[in-house]
Amino acid sequence: MRRLLVCVLLSGVSCSQPAAREMSEGALEAPAVGDSILITAAAALQNGQPWRAARILEPVLRDSAQRTPERVLLAARAAAAWGGWSHVDRLLTREPWLDSRFDGLGRELLARAATARREDTVVLRQAKLAVAAAGSSRERGARGVLIARAFDRMDSLERAATAYTEAASLLPDVGDWLRLRAAAVTADSTARAGVYAALRTEAAKARIAWVEAQARERTNDLAGAVVAYDALGARLSAFRLRLTTASAAGDTIARDSIRRDLFAIVTTRRGTTDARLATELIDASLTPLTAEEELAIARSASVSGPGARAIDGFSRALTAGRGTPNDRYTYASALANAGRYREAGAQFAKIPADSRLAGRAAYERARALLRDGNATRAGTELEAIVKRYASDTTAASSALYLLADLAADDGRDDDARSFFRQAATRYPSGALGASARFRAAILAFVTGDFRTAALELDTLALHRPRNSETLAGLYWSGRAWGQLGDTANARTRWADVITRDPGSYYAMLAARRLQQQPWVPVARTDTVVVDSAMVAALRRAELLADLGMDYEADLEYDGIASRAEQSIEATLTAAQAFRDRDLAPRAIRLGNRALSSGAARDDRLYRALYPLAYEGALIREAERHRLDPALVAALIRQESSFEPRATSRVGARGLMQIMPAVGRQLASAEDYHTWDAELLYQPDVSLELGTAHLAGLLSGYAHVSHALAAYNAGSSRAKRWLEKAGTEDPEVFVERIPYRETRDYVRIILRNRELYRSMYGTKG
Repeated sequence: MRRLLVCVLLSGVSCSQPAAREMSEGALEAPAVGDSILITAAAALQNGQPWRAARILEPVLRDSAQRTPERVLLAARAAAAWGGWSHVDRLLTREPWLDSRFDGLGRELLARAATARREDTVVLRQAKLAVAAAGSSRERGARGVLIARAFDRMDSLERAATAYTEAASLLPDVGDWLRLRAAAVTADSTARAGVYAALRTEAAKARIAWVEAQARERTNDLAGAVVAYDALGARLSAFRLRLTTASAAGDTIARDSIRRDLFAIVTTRRGTTDARLATELIDASLTPLTAEEELAIARSASVSGPGARAIDGFSRALTAGRGTPNDRYTYASALANAGRYREAGAQFAKIPADSRLAGRAAYERARALLRDGNATRAGTELEAIVKRYASDTTAASSALYLLADLAADDGRDDDARSFFRQAATRYPSGALGASARFRAAILAFVTGDFRTAALELDTLALHRPRNSETLAGLYWSGRAWGQLGDTANARTRWADVITRDPGSYYAMLAARRLQQQPWVPVARTDTVVVDSAMVAALRRAELLADLGMDYEADLEYDGIASRAEQSIEATLTAAQAFRDRDLAPRAIRLGNRALSSGAARDDRLYRALYPLAYEGALIREAERHRLDPALVAALIRQESSFEPRATSRVGARGLMQIMPAVGRQLASAEDYHTWDAELLYQPDVSLELGTAHLAGLLSGYAHVSHALAAYNAGSSRAKRWLEKAGTEDPEVFVERIPYRETRDYVRIILRNRELYRSMYGTKG
């Protein structure tokens, strides 16, 4: 316990953190001994739960009699760990002991807070005071990096180079990366060459050409930087500098040449990252644009984004009389994707009747009307599409399918089955043919016509043996035959499902029907020994991340992954190393690589594909809410792949993908003393609030599948779907979810729950 207190109270970090954050073990100050609140909060911080540590300390800090320097410092460390930099300032700014205690850690935290706000003069002031109070060379090195980064951002290049070089001598483990940063702000090419020659690590050596190009740019050798970027294939960086030079010289001929080259990239490499970057450069420096140029950019942006740029480009081009019906269709689709349904419908309506897109445009217009709240008019237009565009397989079958969904939503299952049957029989080879046949058969099952359901489902399996609906058809055919009392036929079909895809959702259900254990990967003990080179690279990456050098940390991790490509064994070894450090997204990527390379489907592979990151906090929060930890893990695997910084297209954040507005409500219910949406990126907060949200949903529904549907699509929709006939059967409920995304979401999580139970023994 004394070791923990010394590490956390005096250094403010756990003893397991990188060496640059370690401080000398001076004498433990008397007030800390026996401080149970401090000990509990320190343990929470050490275990990766900074918000829990902050909540433990917050009540006592409000009482001046209990507000000790040790508690204030630990609270500031906790706030820094979850990104609450304004809280760090509030806690520390007026403390009188900043320069006399804890070896200047309080000053360092204030410097880090200023770094987050990019207030570089404040960084320099606080970091210099922190260096002066440092108790070890490693502390001086870490704080020197803060100074170097501030000078770097201020374009004080010589001072930055000196500070990076000094920090490199104090932090030898990451010295190569710090010297590369120094080289990037050094004007003397001979001095840079000397730095490159002294590099030892392969990951750093691989960056020499890039650093040389950046150094030439930073030191205003733009011609040399252009040559260097061209040699690297970084055409857009070279174009940016050429454009800067031409603009400064007033060289219109050069600008026009660059303009042509950039638009060539936009048109010939439409939808690529290069095209998107070329668009950004054009918009920044080469406006105004002609209608034809706007159209070229819009066509590319409609593929690679941003959607708003595609909308703007199409609007300007079409208003000027440019563009084809296909461009207008794409424009309307972009408007619909942006939630501008009324405008989208108006644009779809402008597609000429003789265009090959007319049928699909009419269908999308009906969908836009539906999304805009005009269901009656949408239904009328869908029925018209079925008649007017009967020969357009895509338009007519889609219209019938949507009419079926609308009828089912209204409780008109007979009409819904009729529409599904029409889509299946009129357009059997269309993209929706098999799905329509399956859903029609499910409606027959729901109404008790089990023989019709069984025969139609068997036909689906016979005619489309490799379709995505085949497993579903076989499983439900078995259920239909079972309802008819034909146990032999039922068991035959369920056994077939398991044979075809033993790890699938339907195989899991079939195994239960057959009273068998669901498929689990073959057990294999993890006995891998990570080699010394990988251990060193991992240590460097962790230290770089702690220093705020995330880019270089990622390069180290990327290097580990790249070197692991030599064999399946190496790939799985690296995956295990990432998994052990809660770097789950990287483990998953390597697991997928091993899978595609033919790795044995044992639980070593599946632990890479389905890691259990933040295990302690996950299990604790699950148990606190009486949840199955395997369910929570399966949900996180689907929501974010255990990426704590994940952000969805609509703004959901963190491991459990919580919207900020929902997070605020949950935080209030959990009695948070403050709220900051940044907290949702903290694993312990996401787990605490996400499990509370999931537990609340589970308490309101009869089955886990209902709650999962509500988690994904919202409670109002889930409740509406539960009004459909047959949904008291949770398996029927899943099939009657009209949104394919939500159906798949529920199926995947329920299947993955079984994998987590089998591999990790987590079962509630």
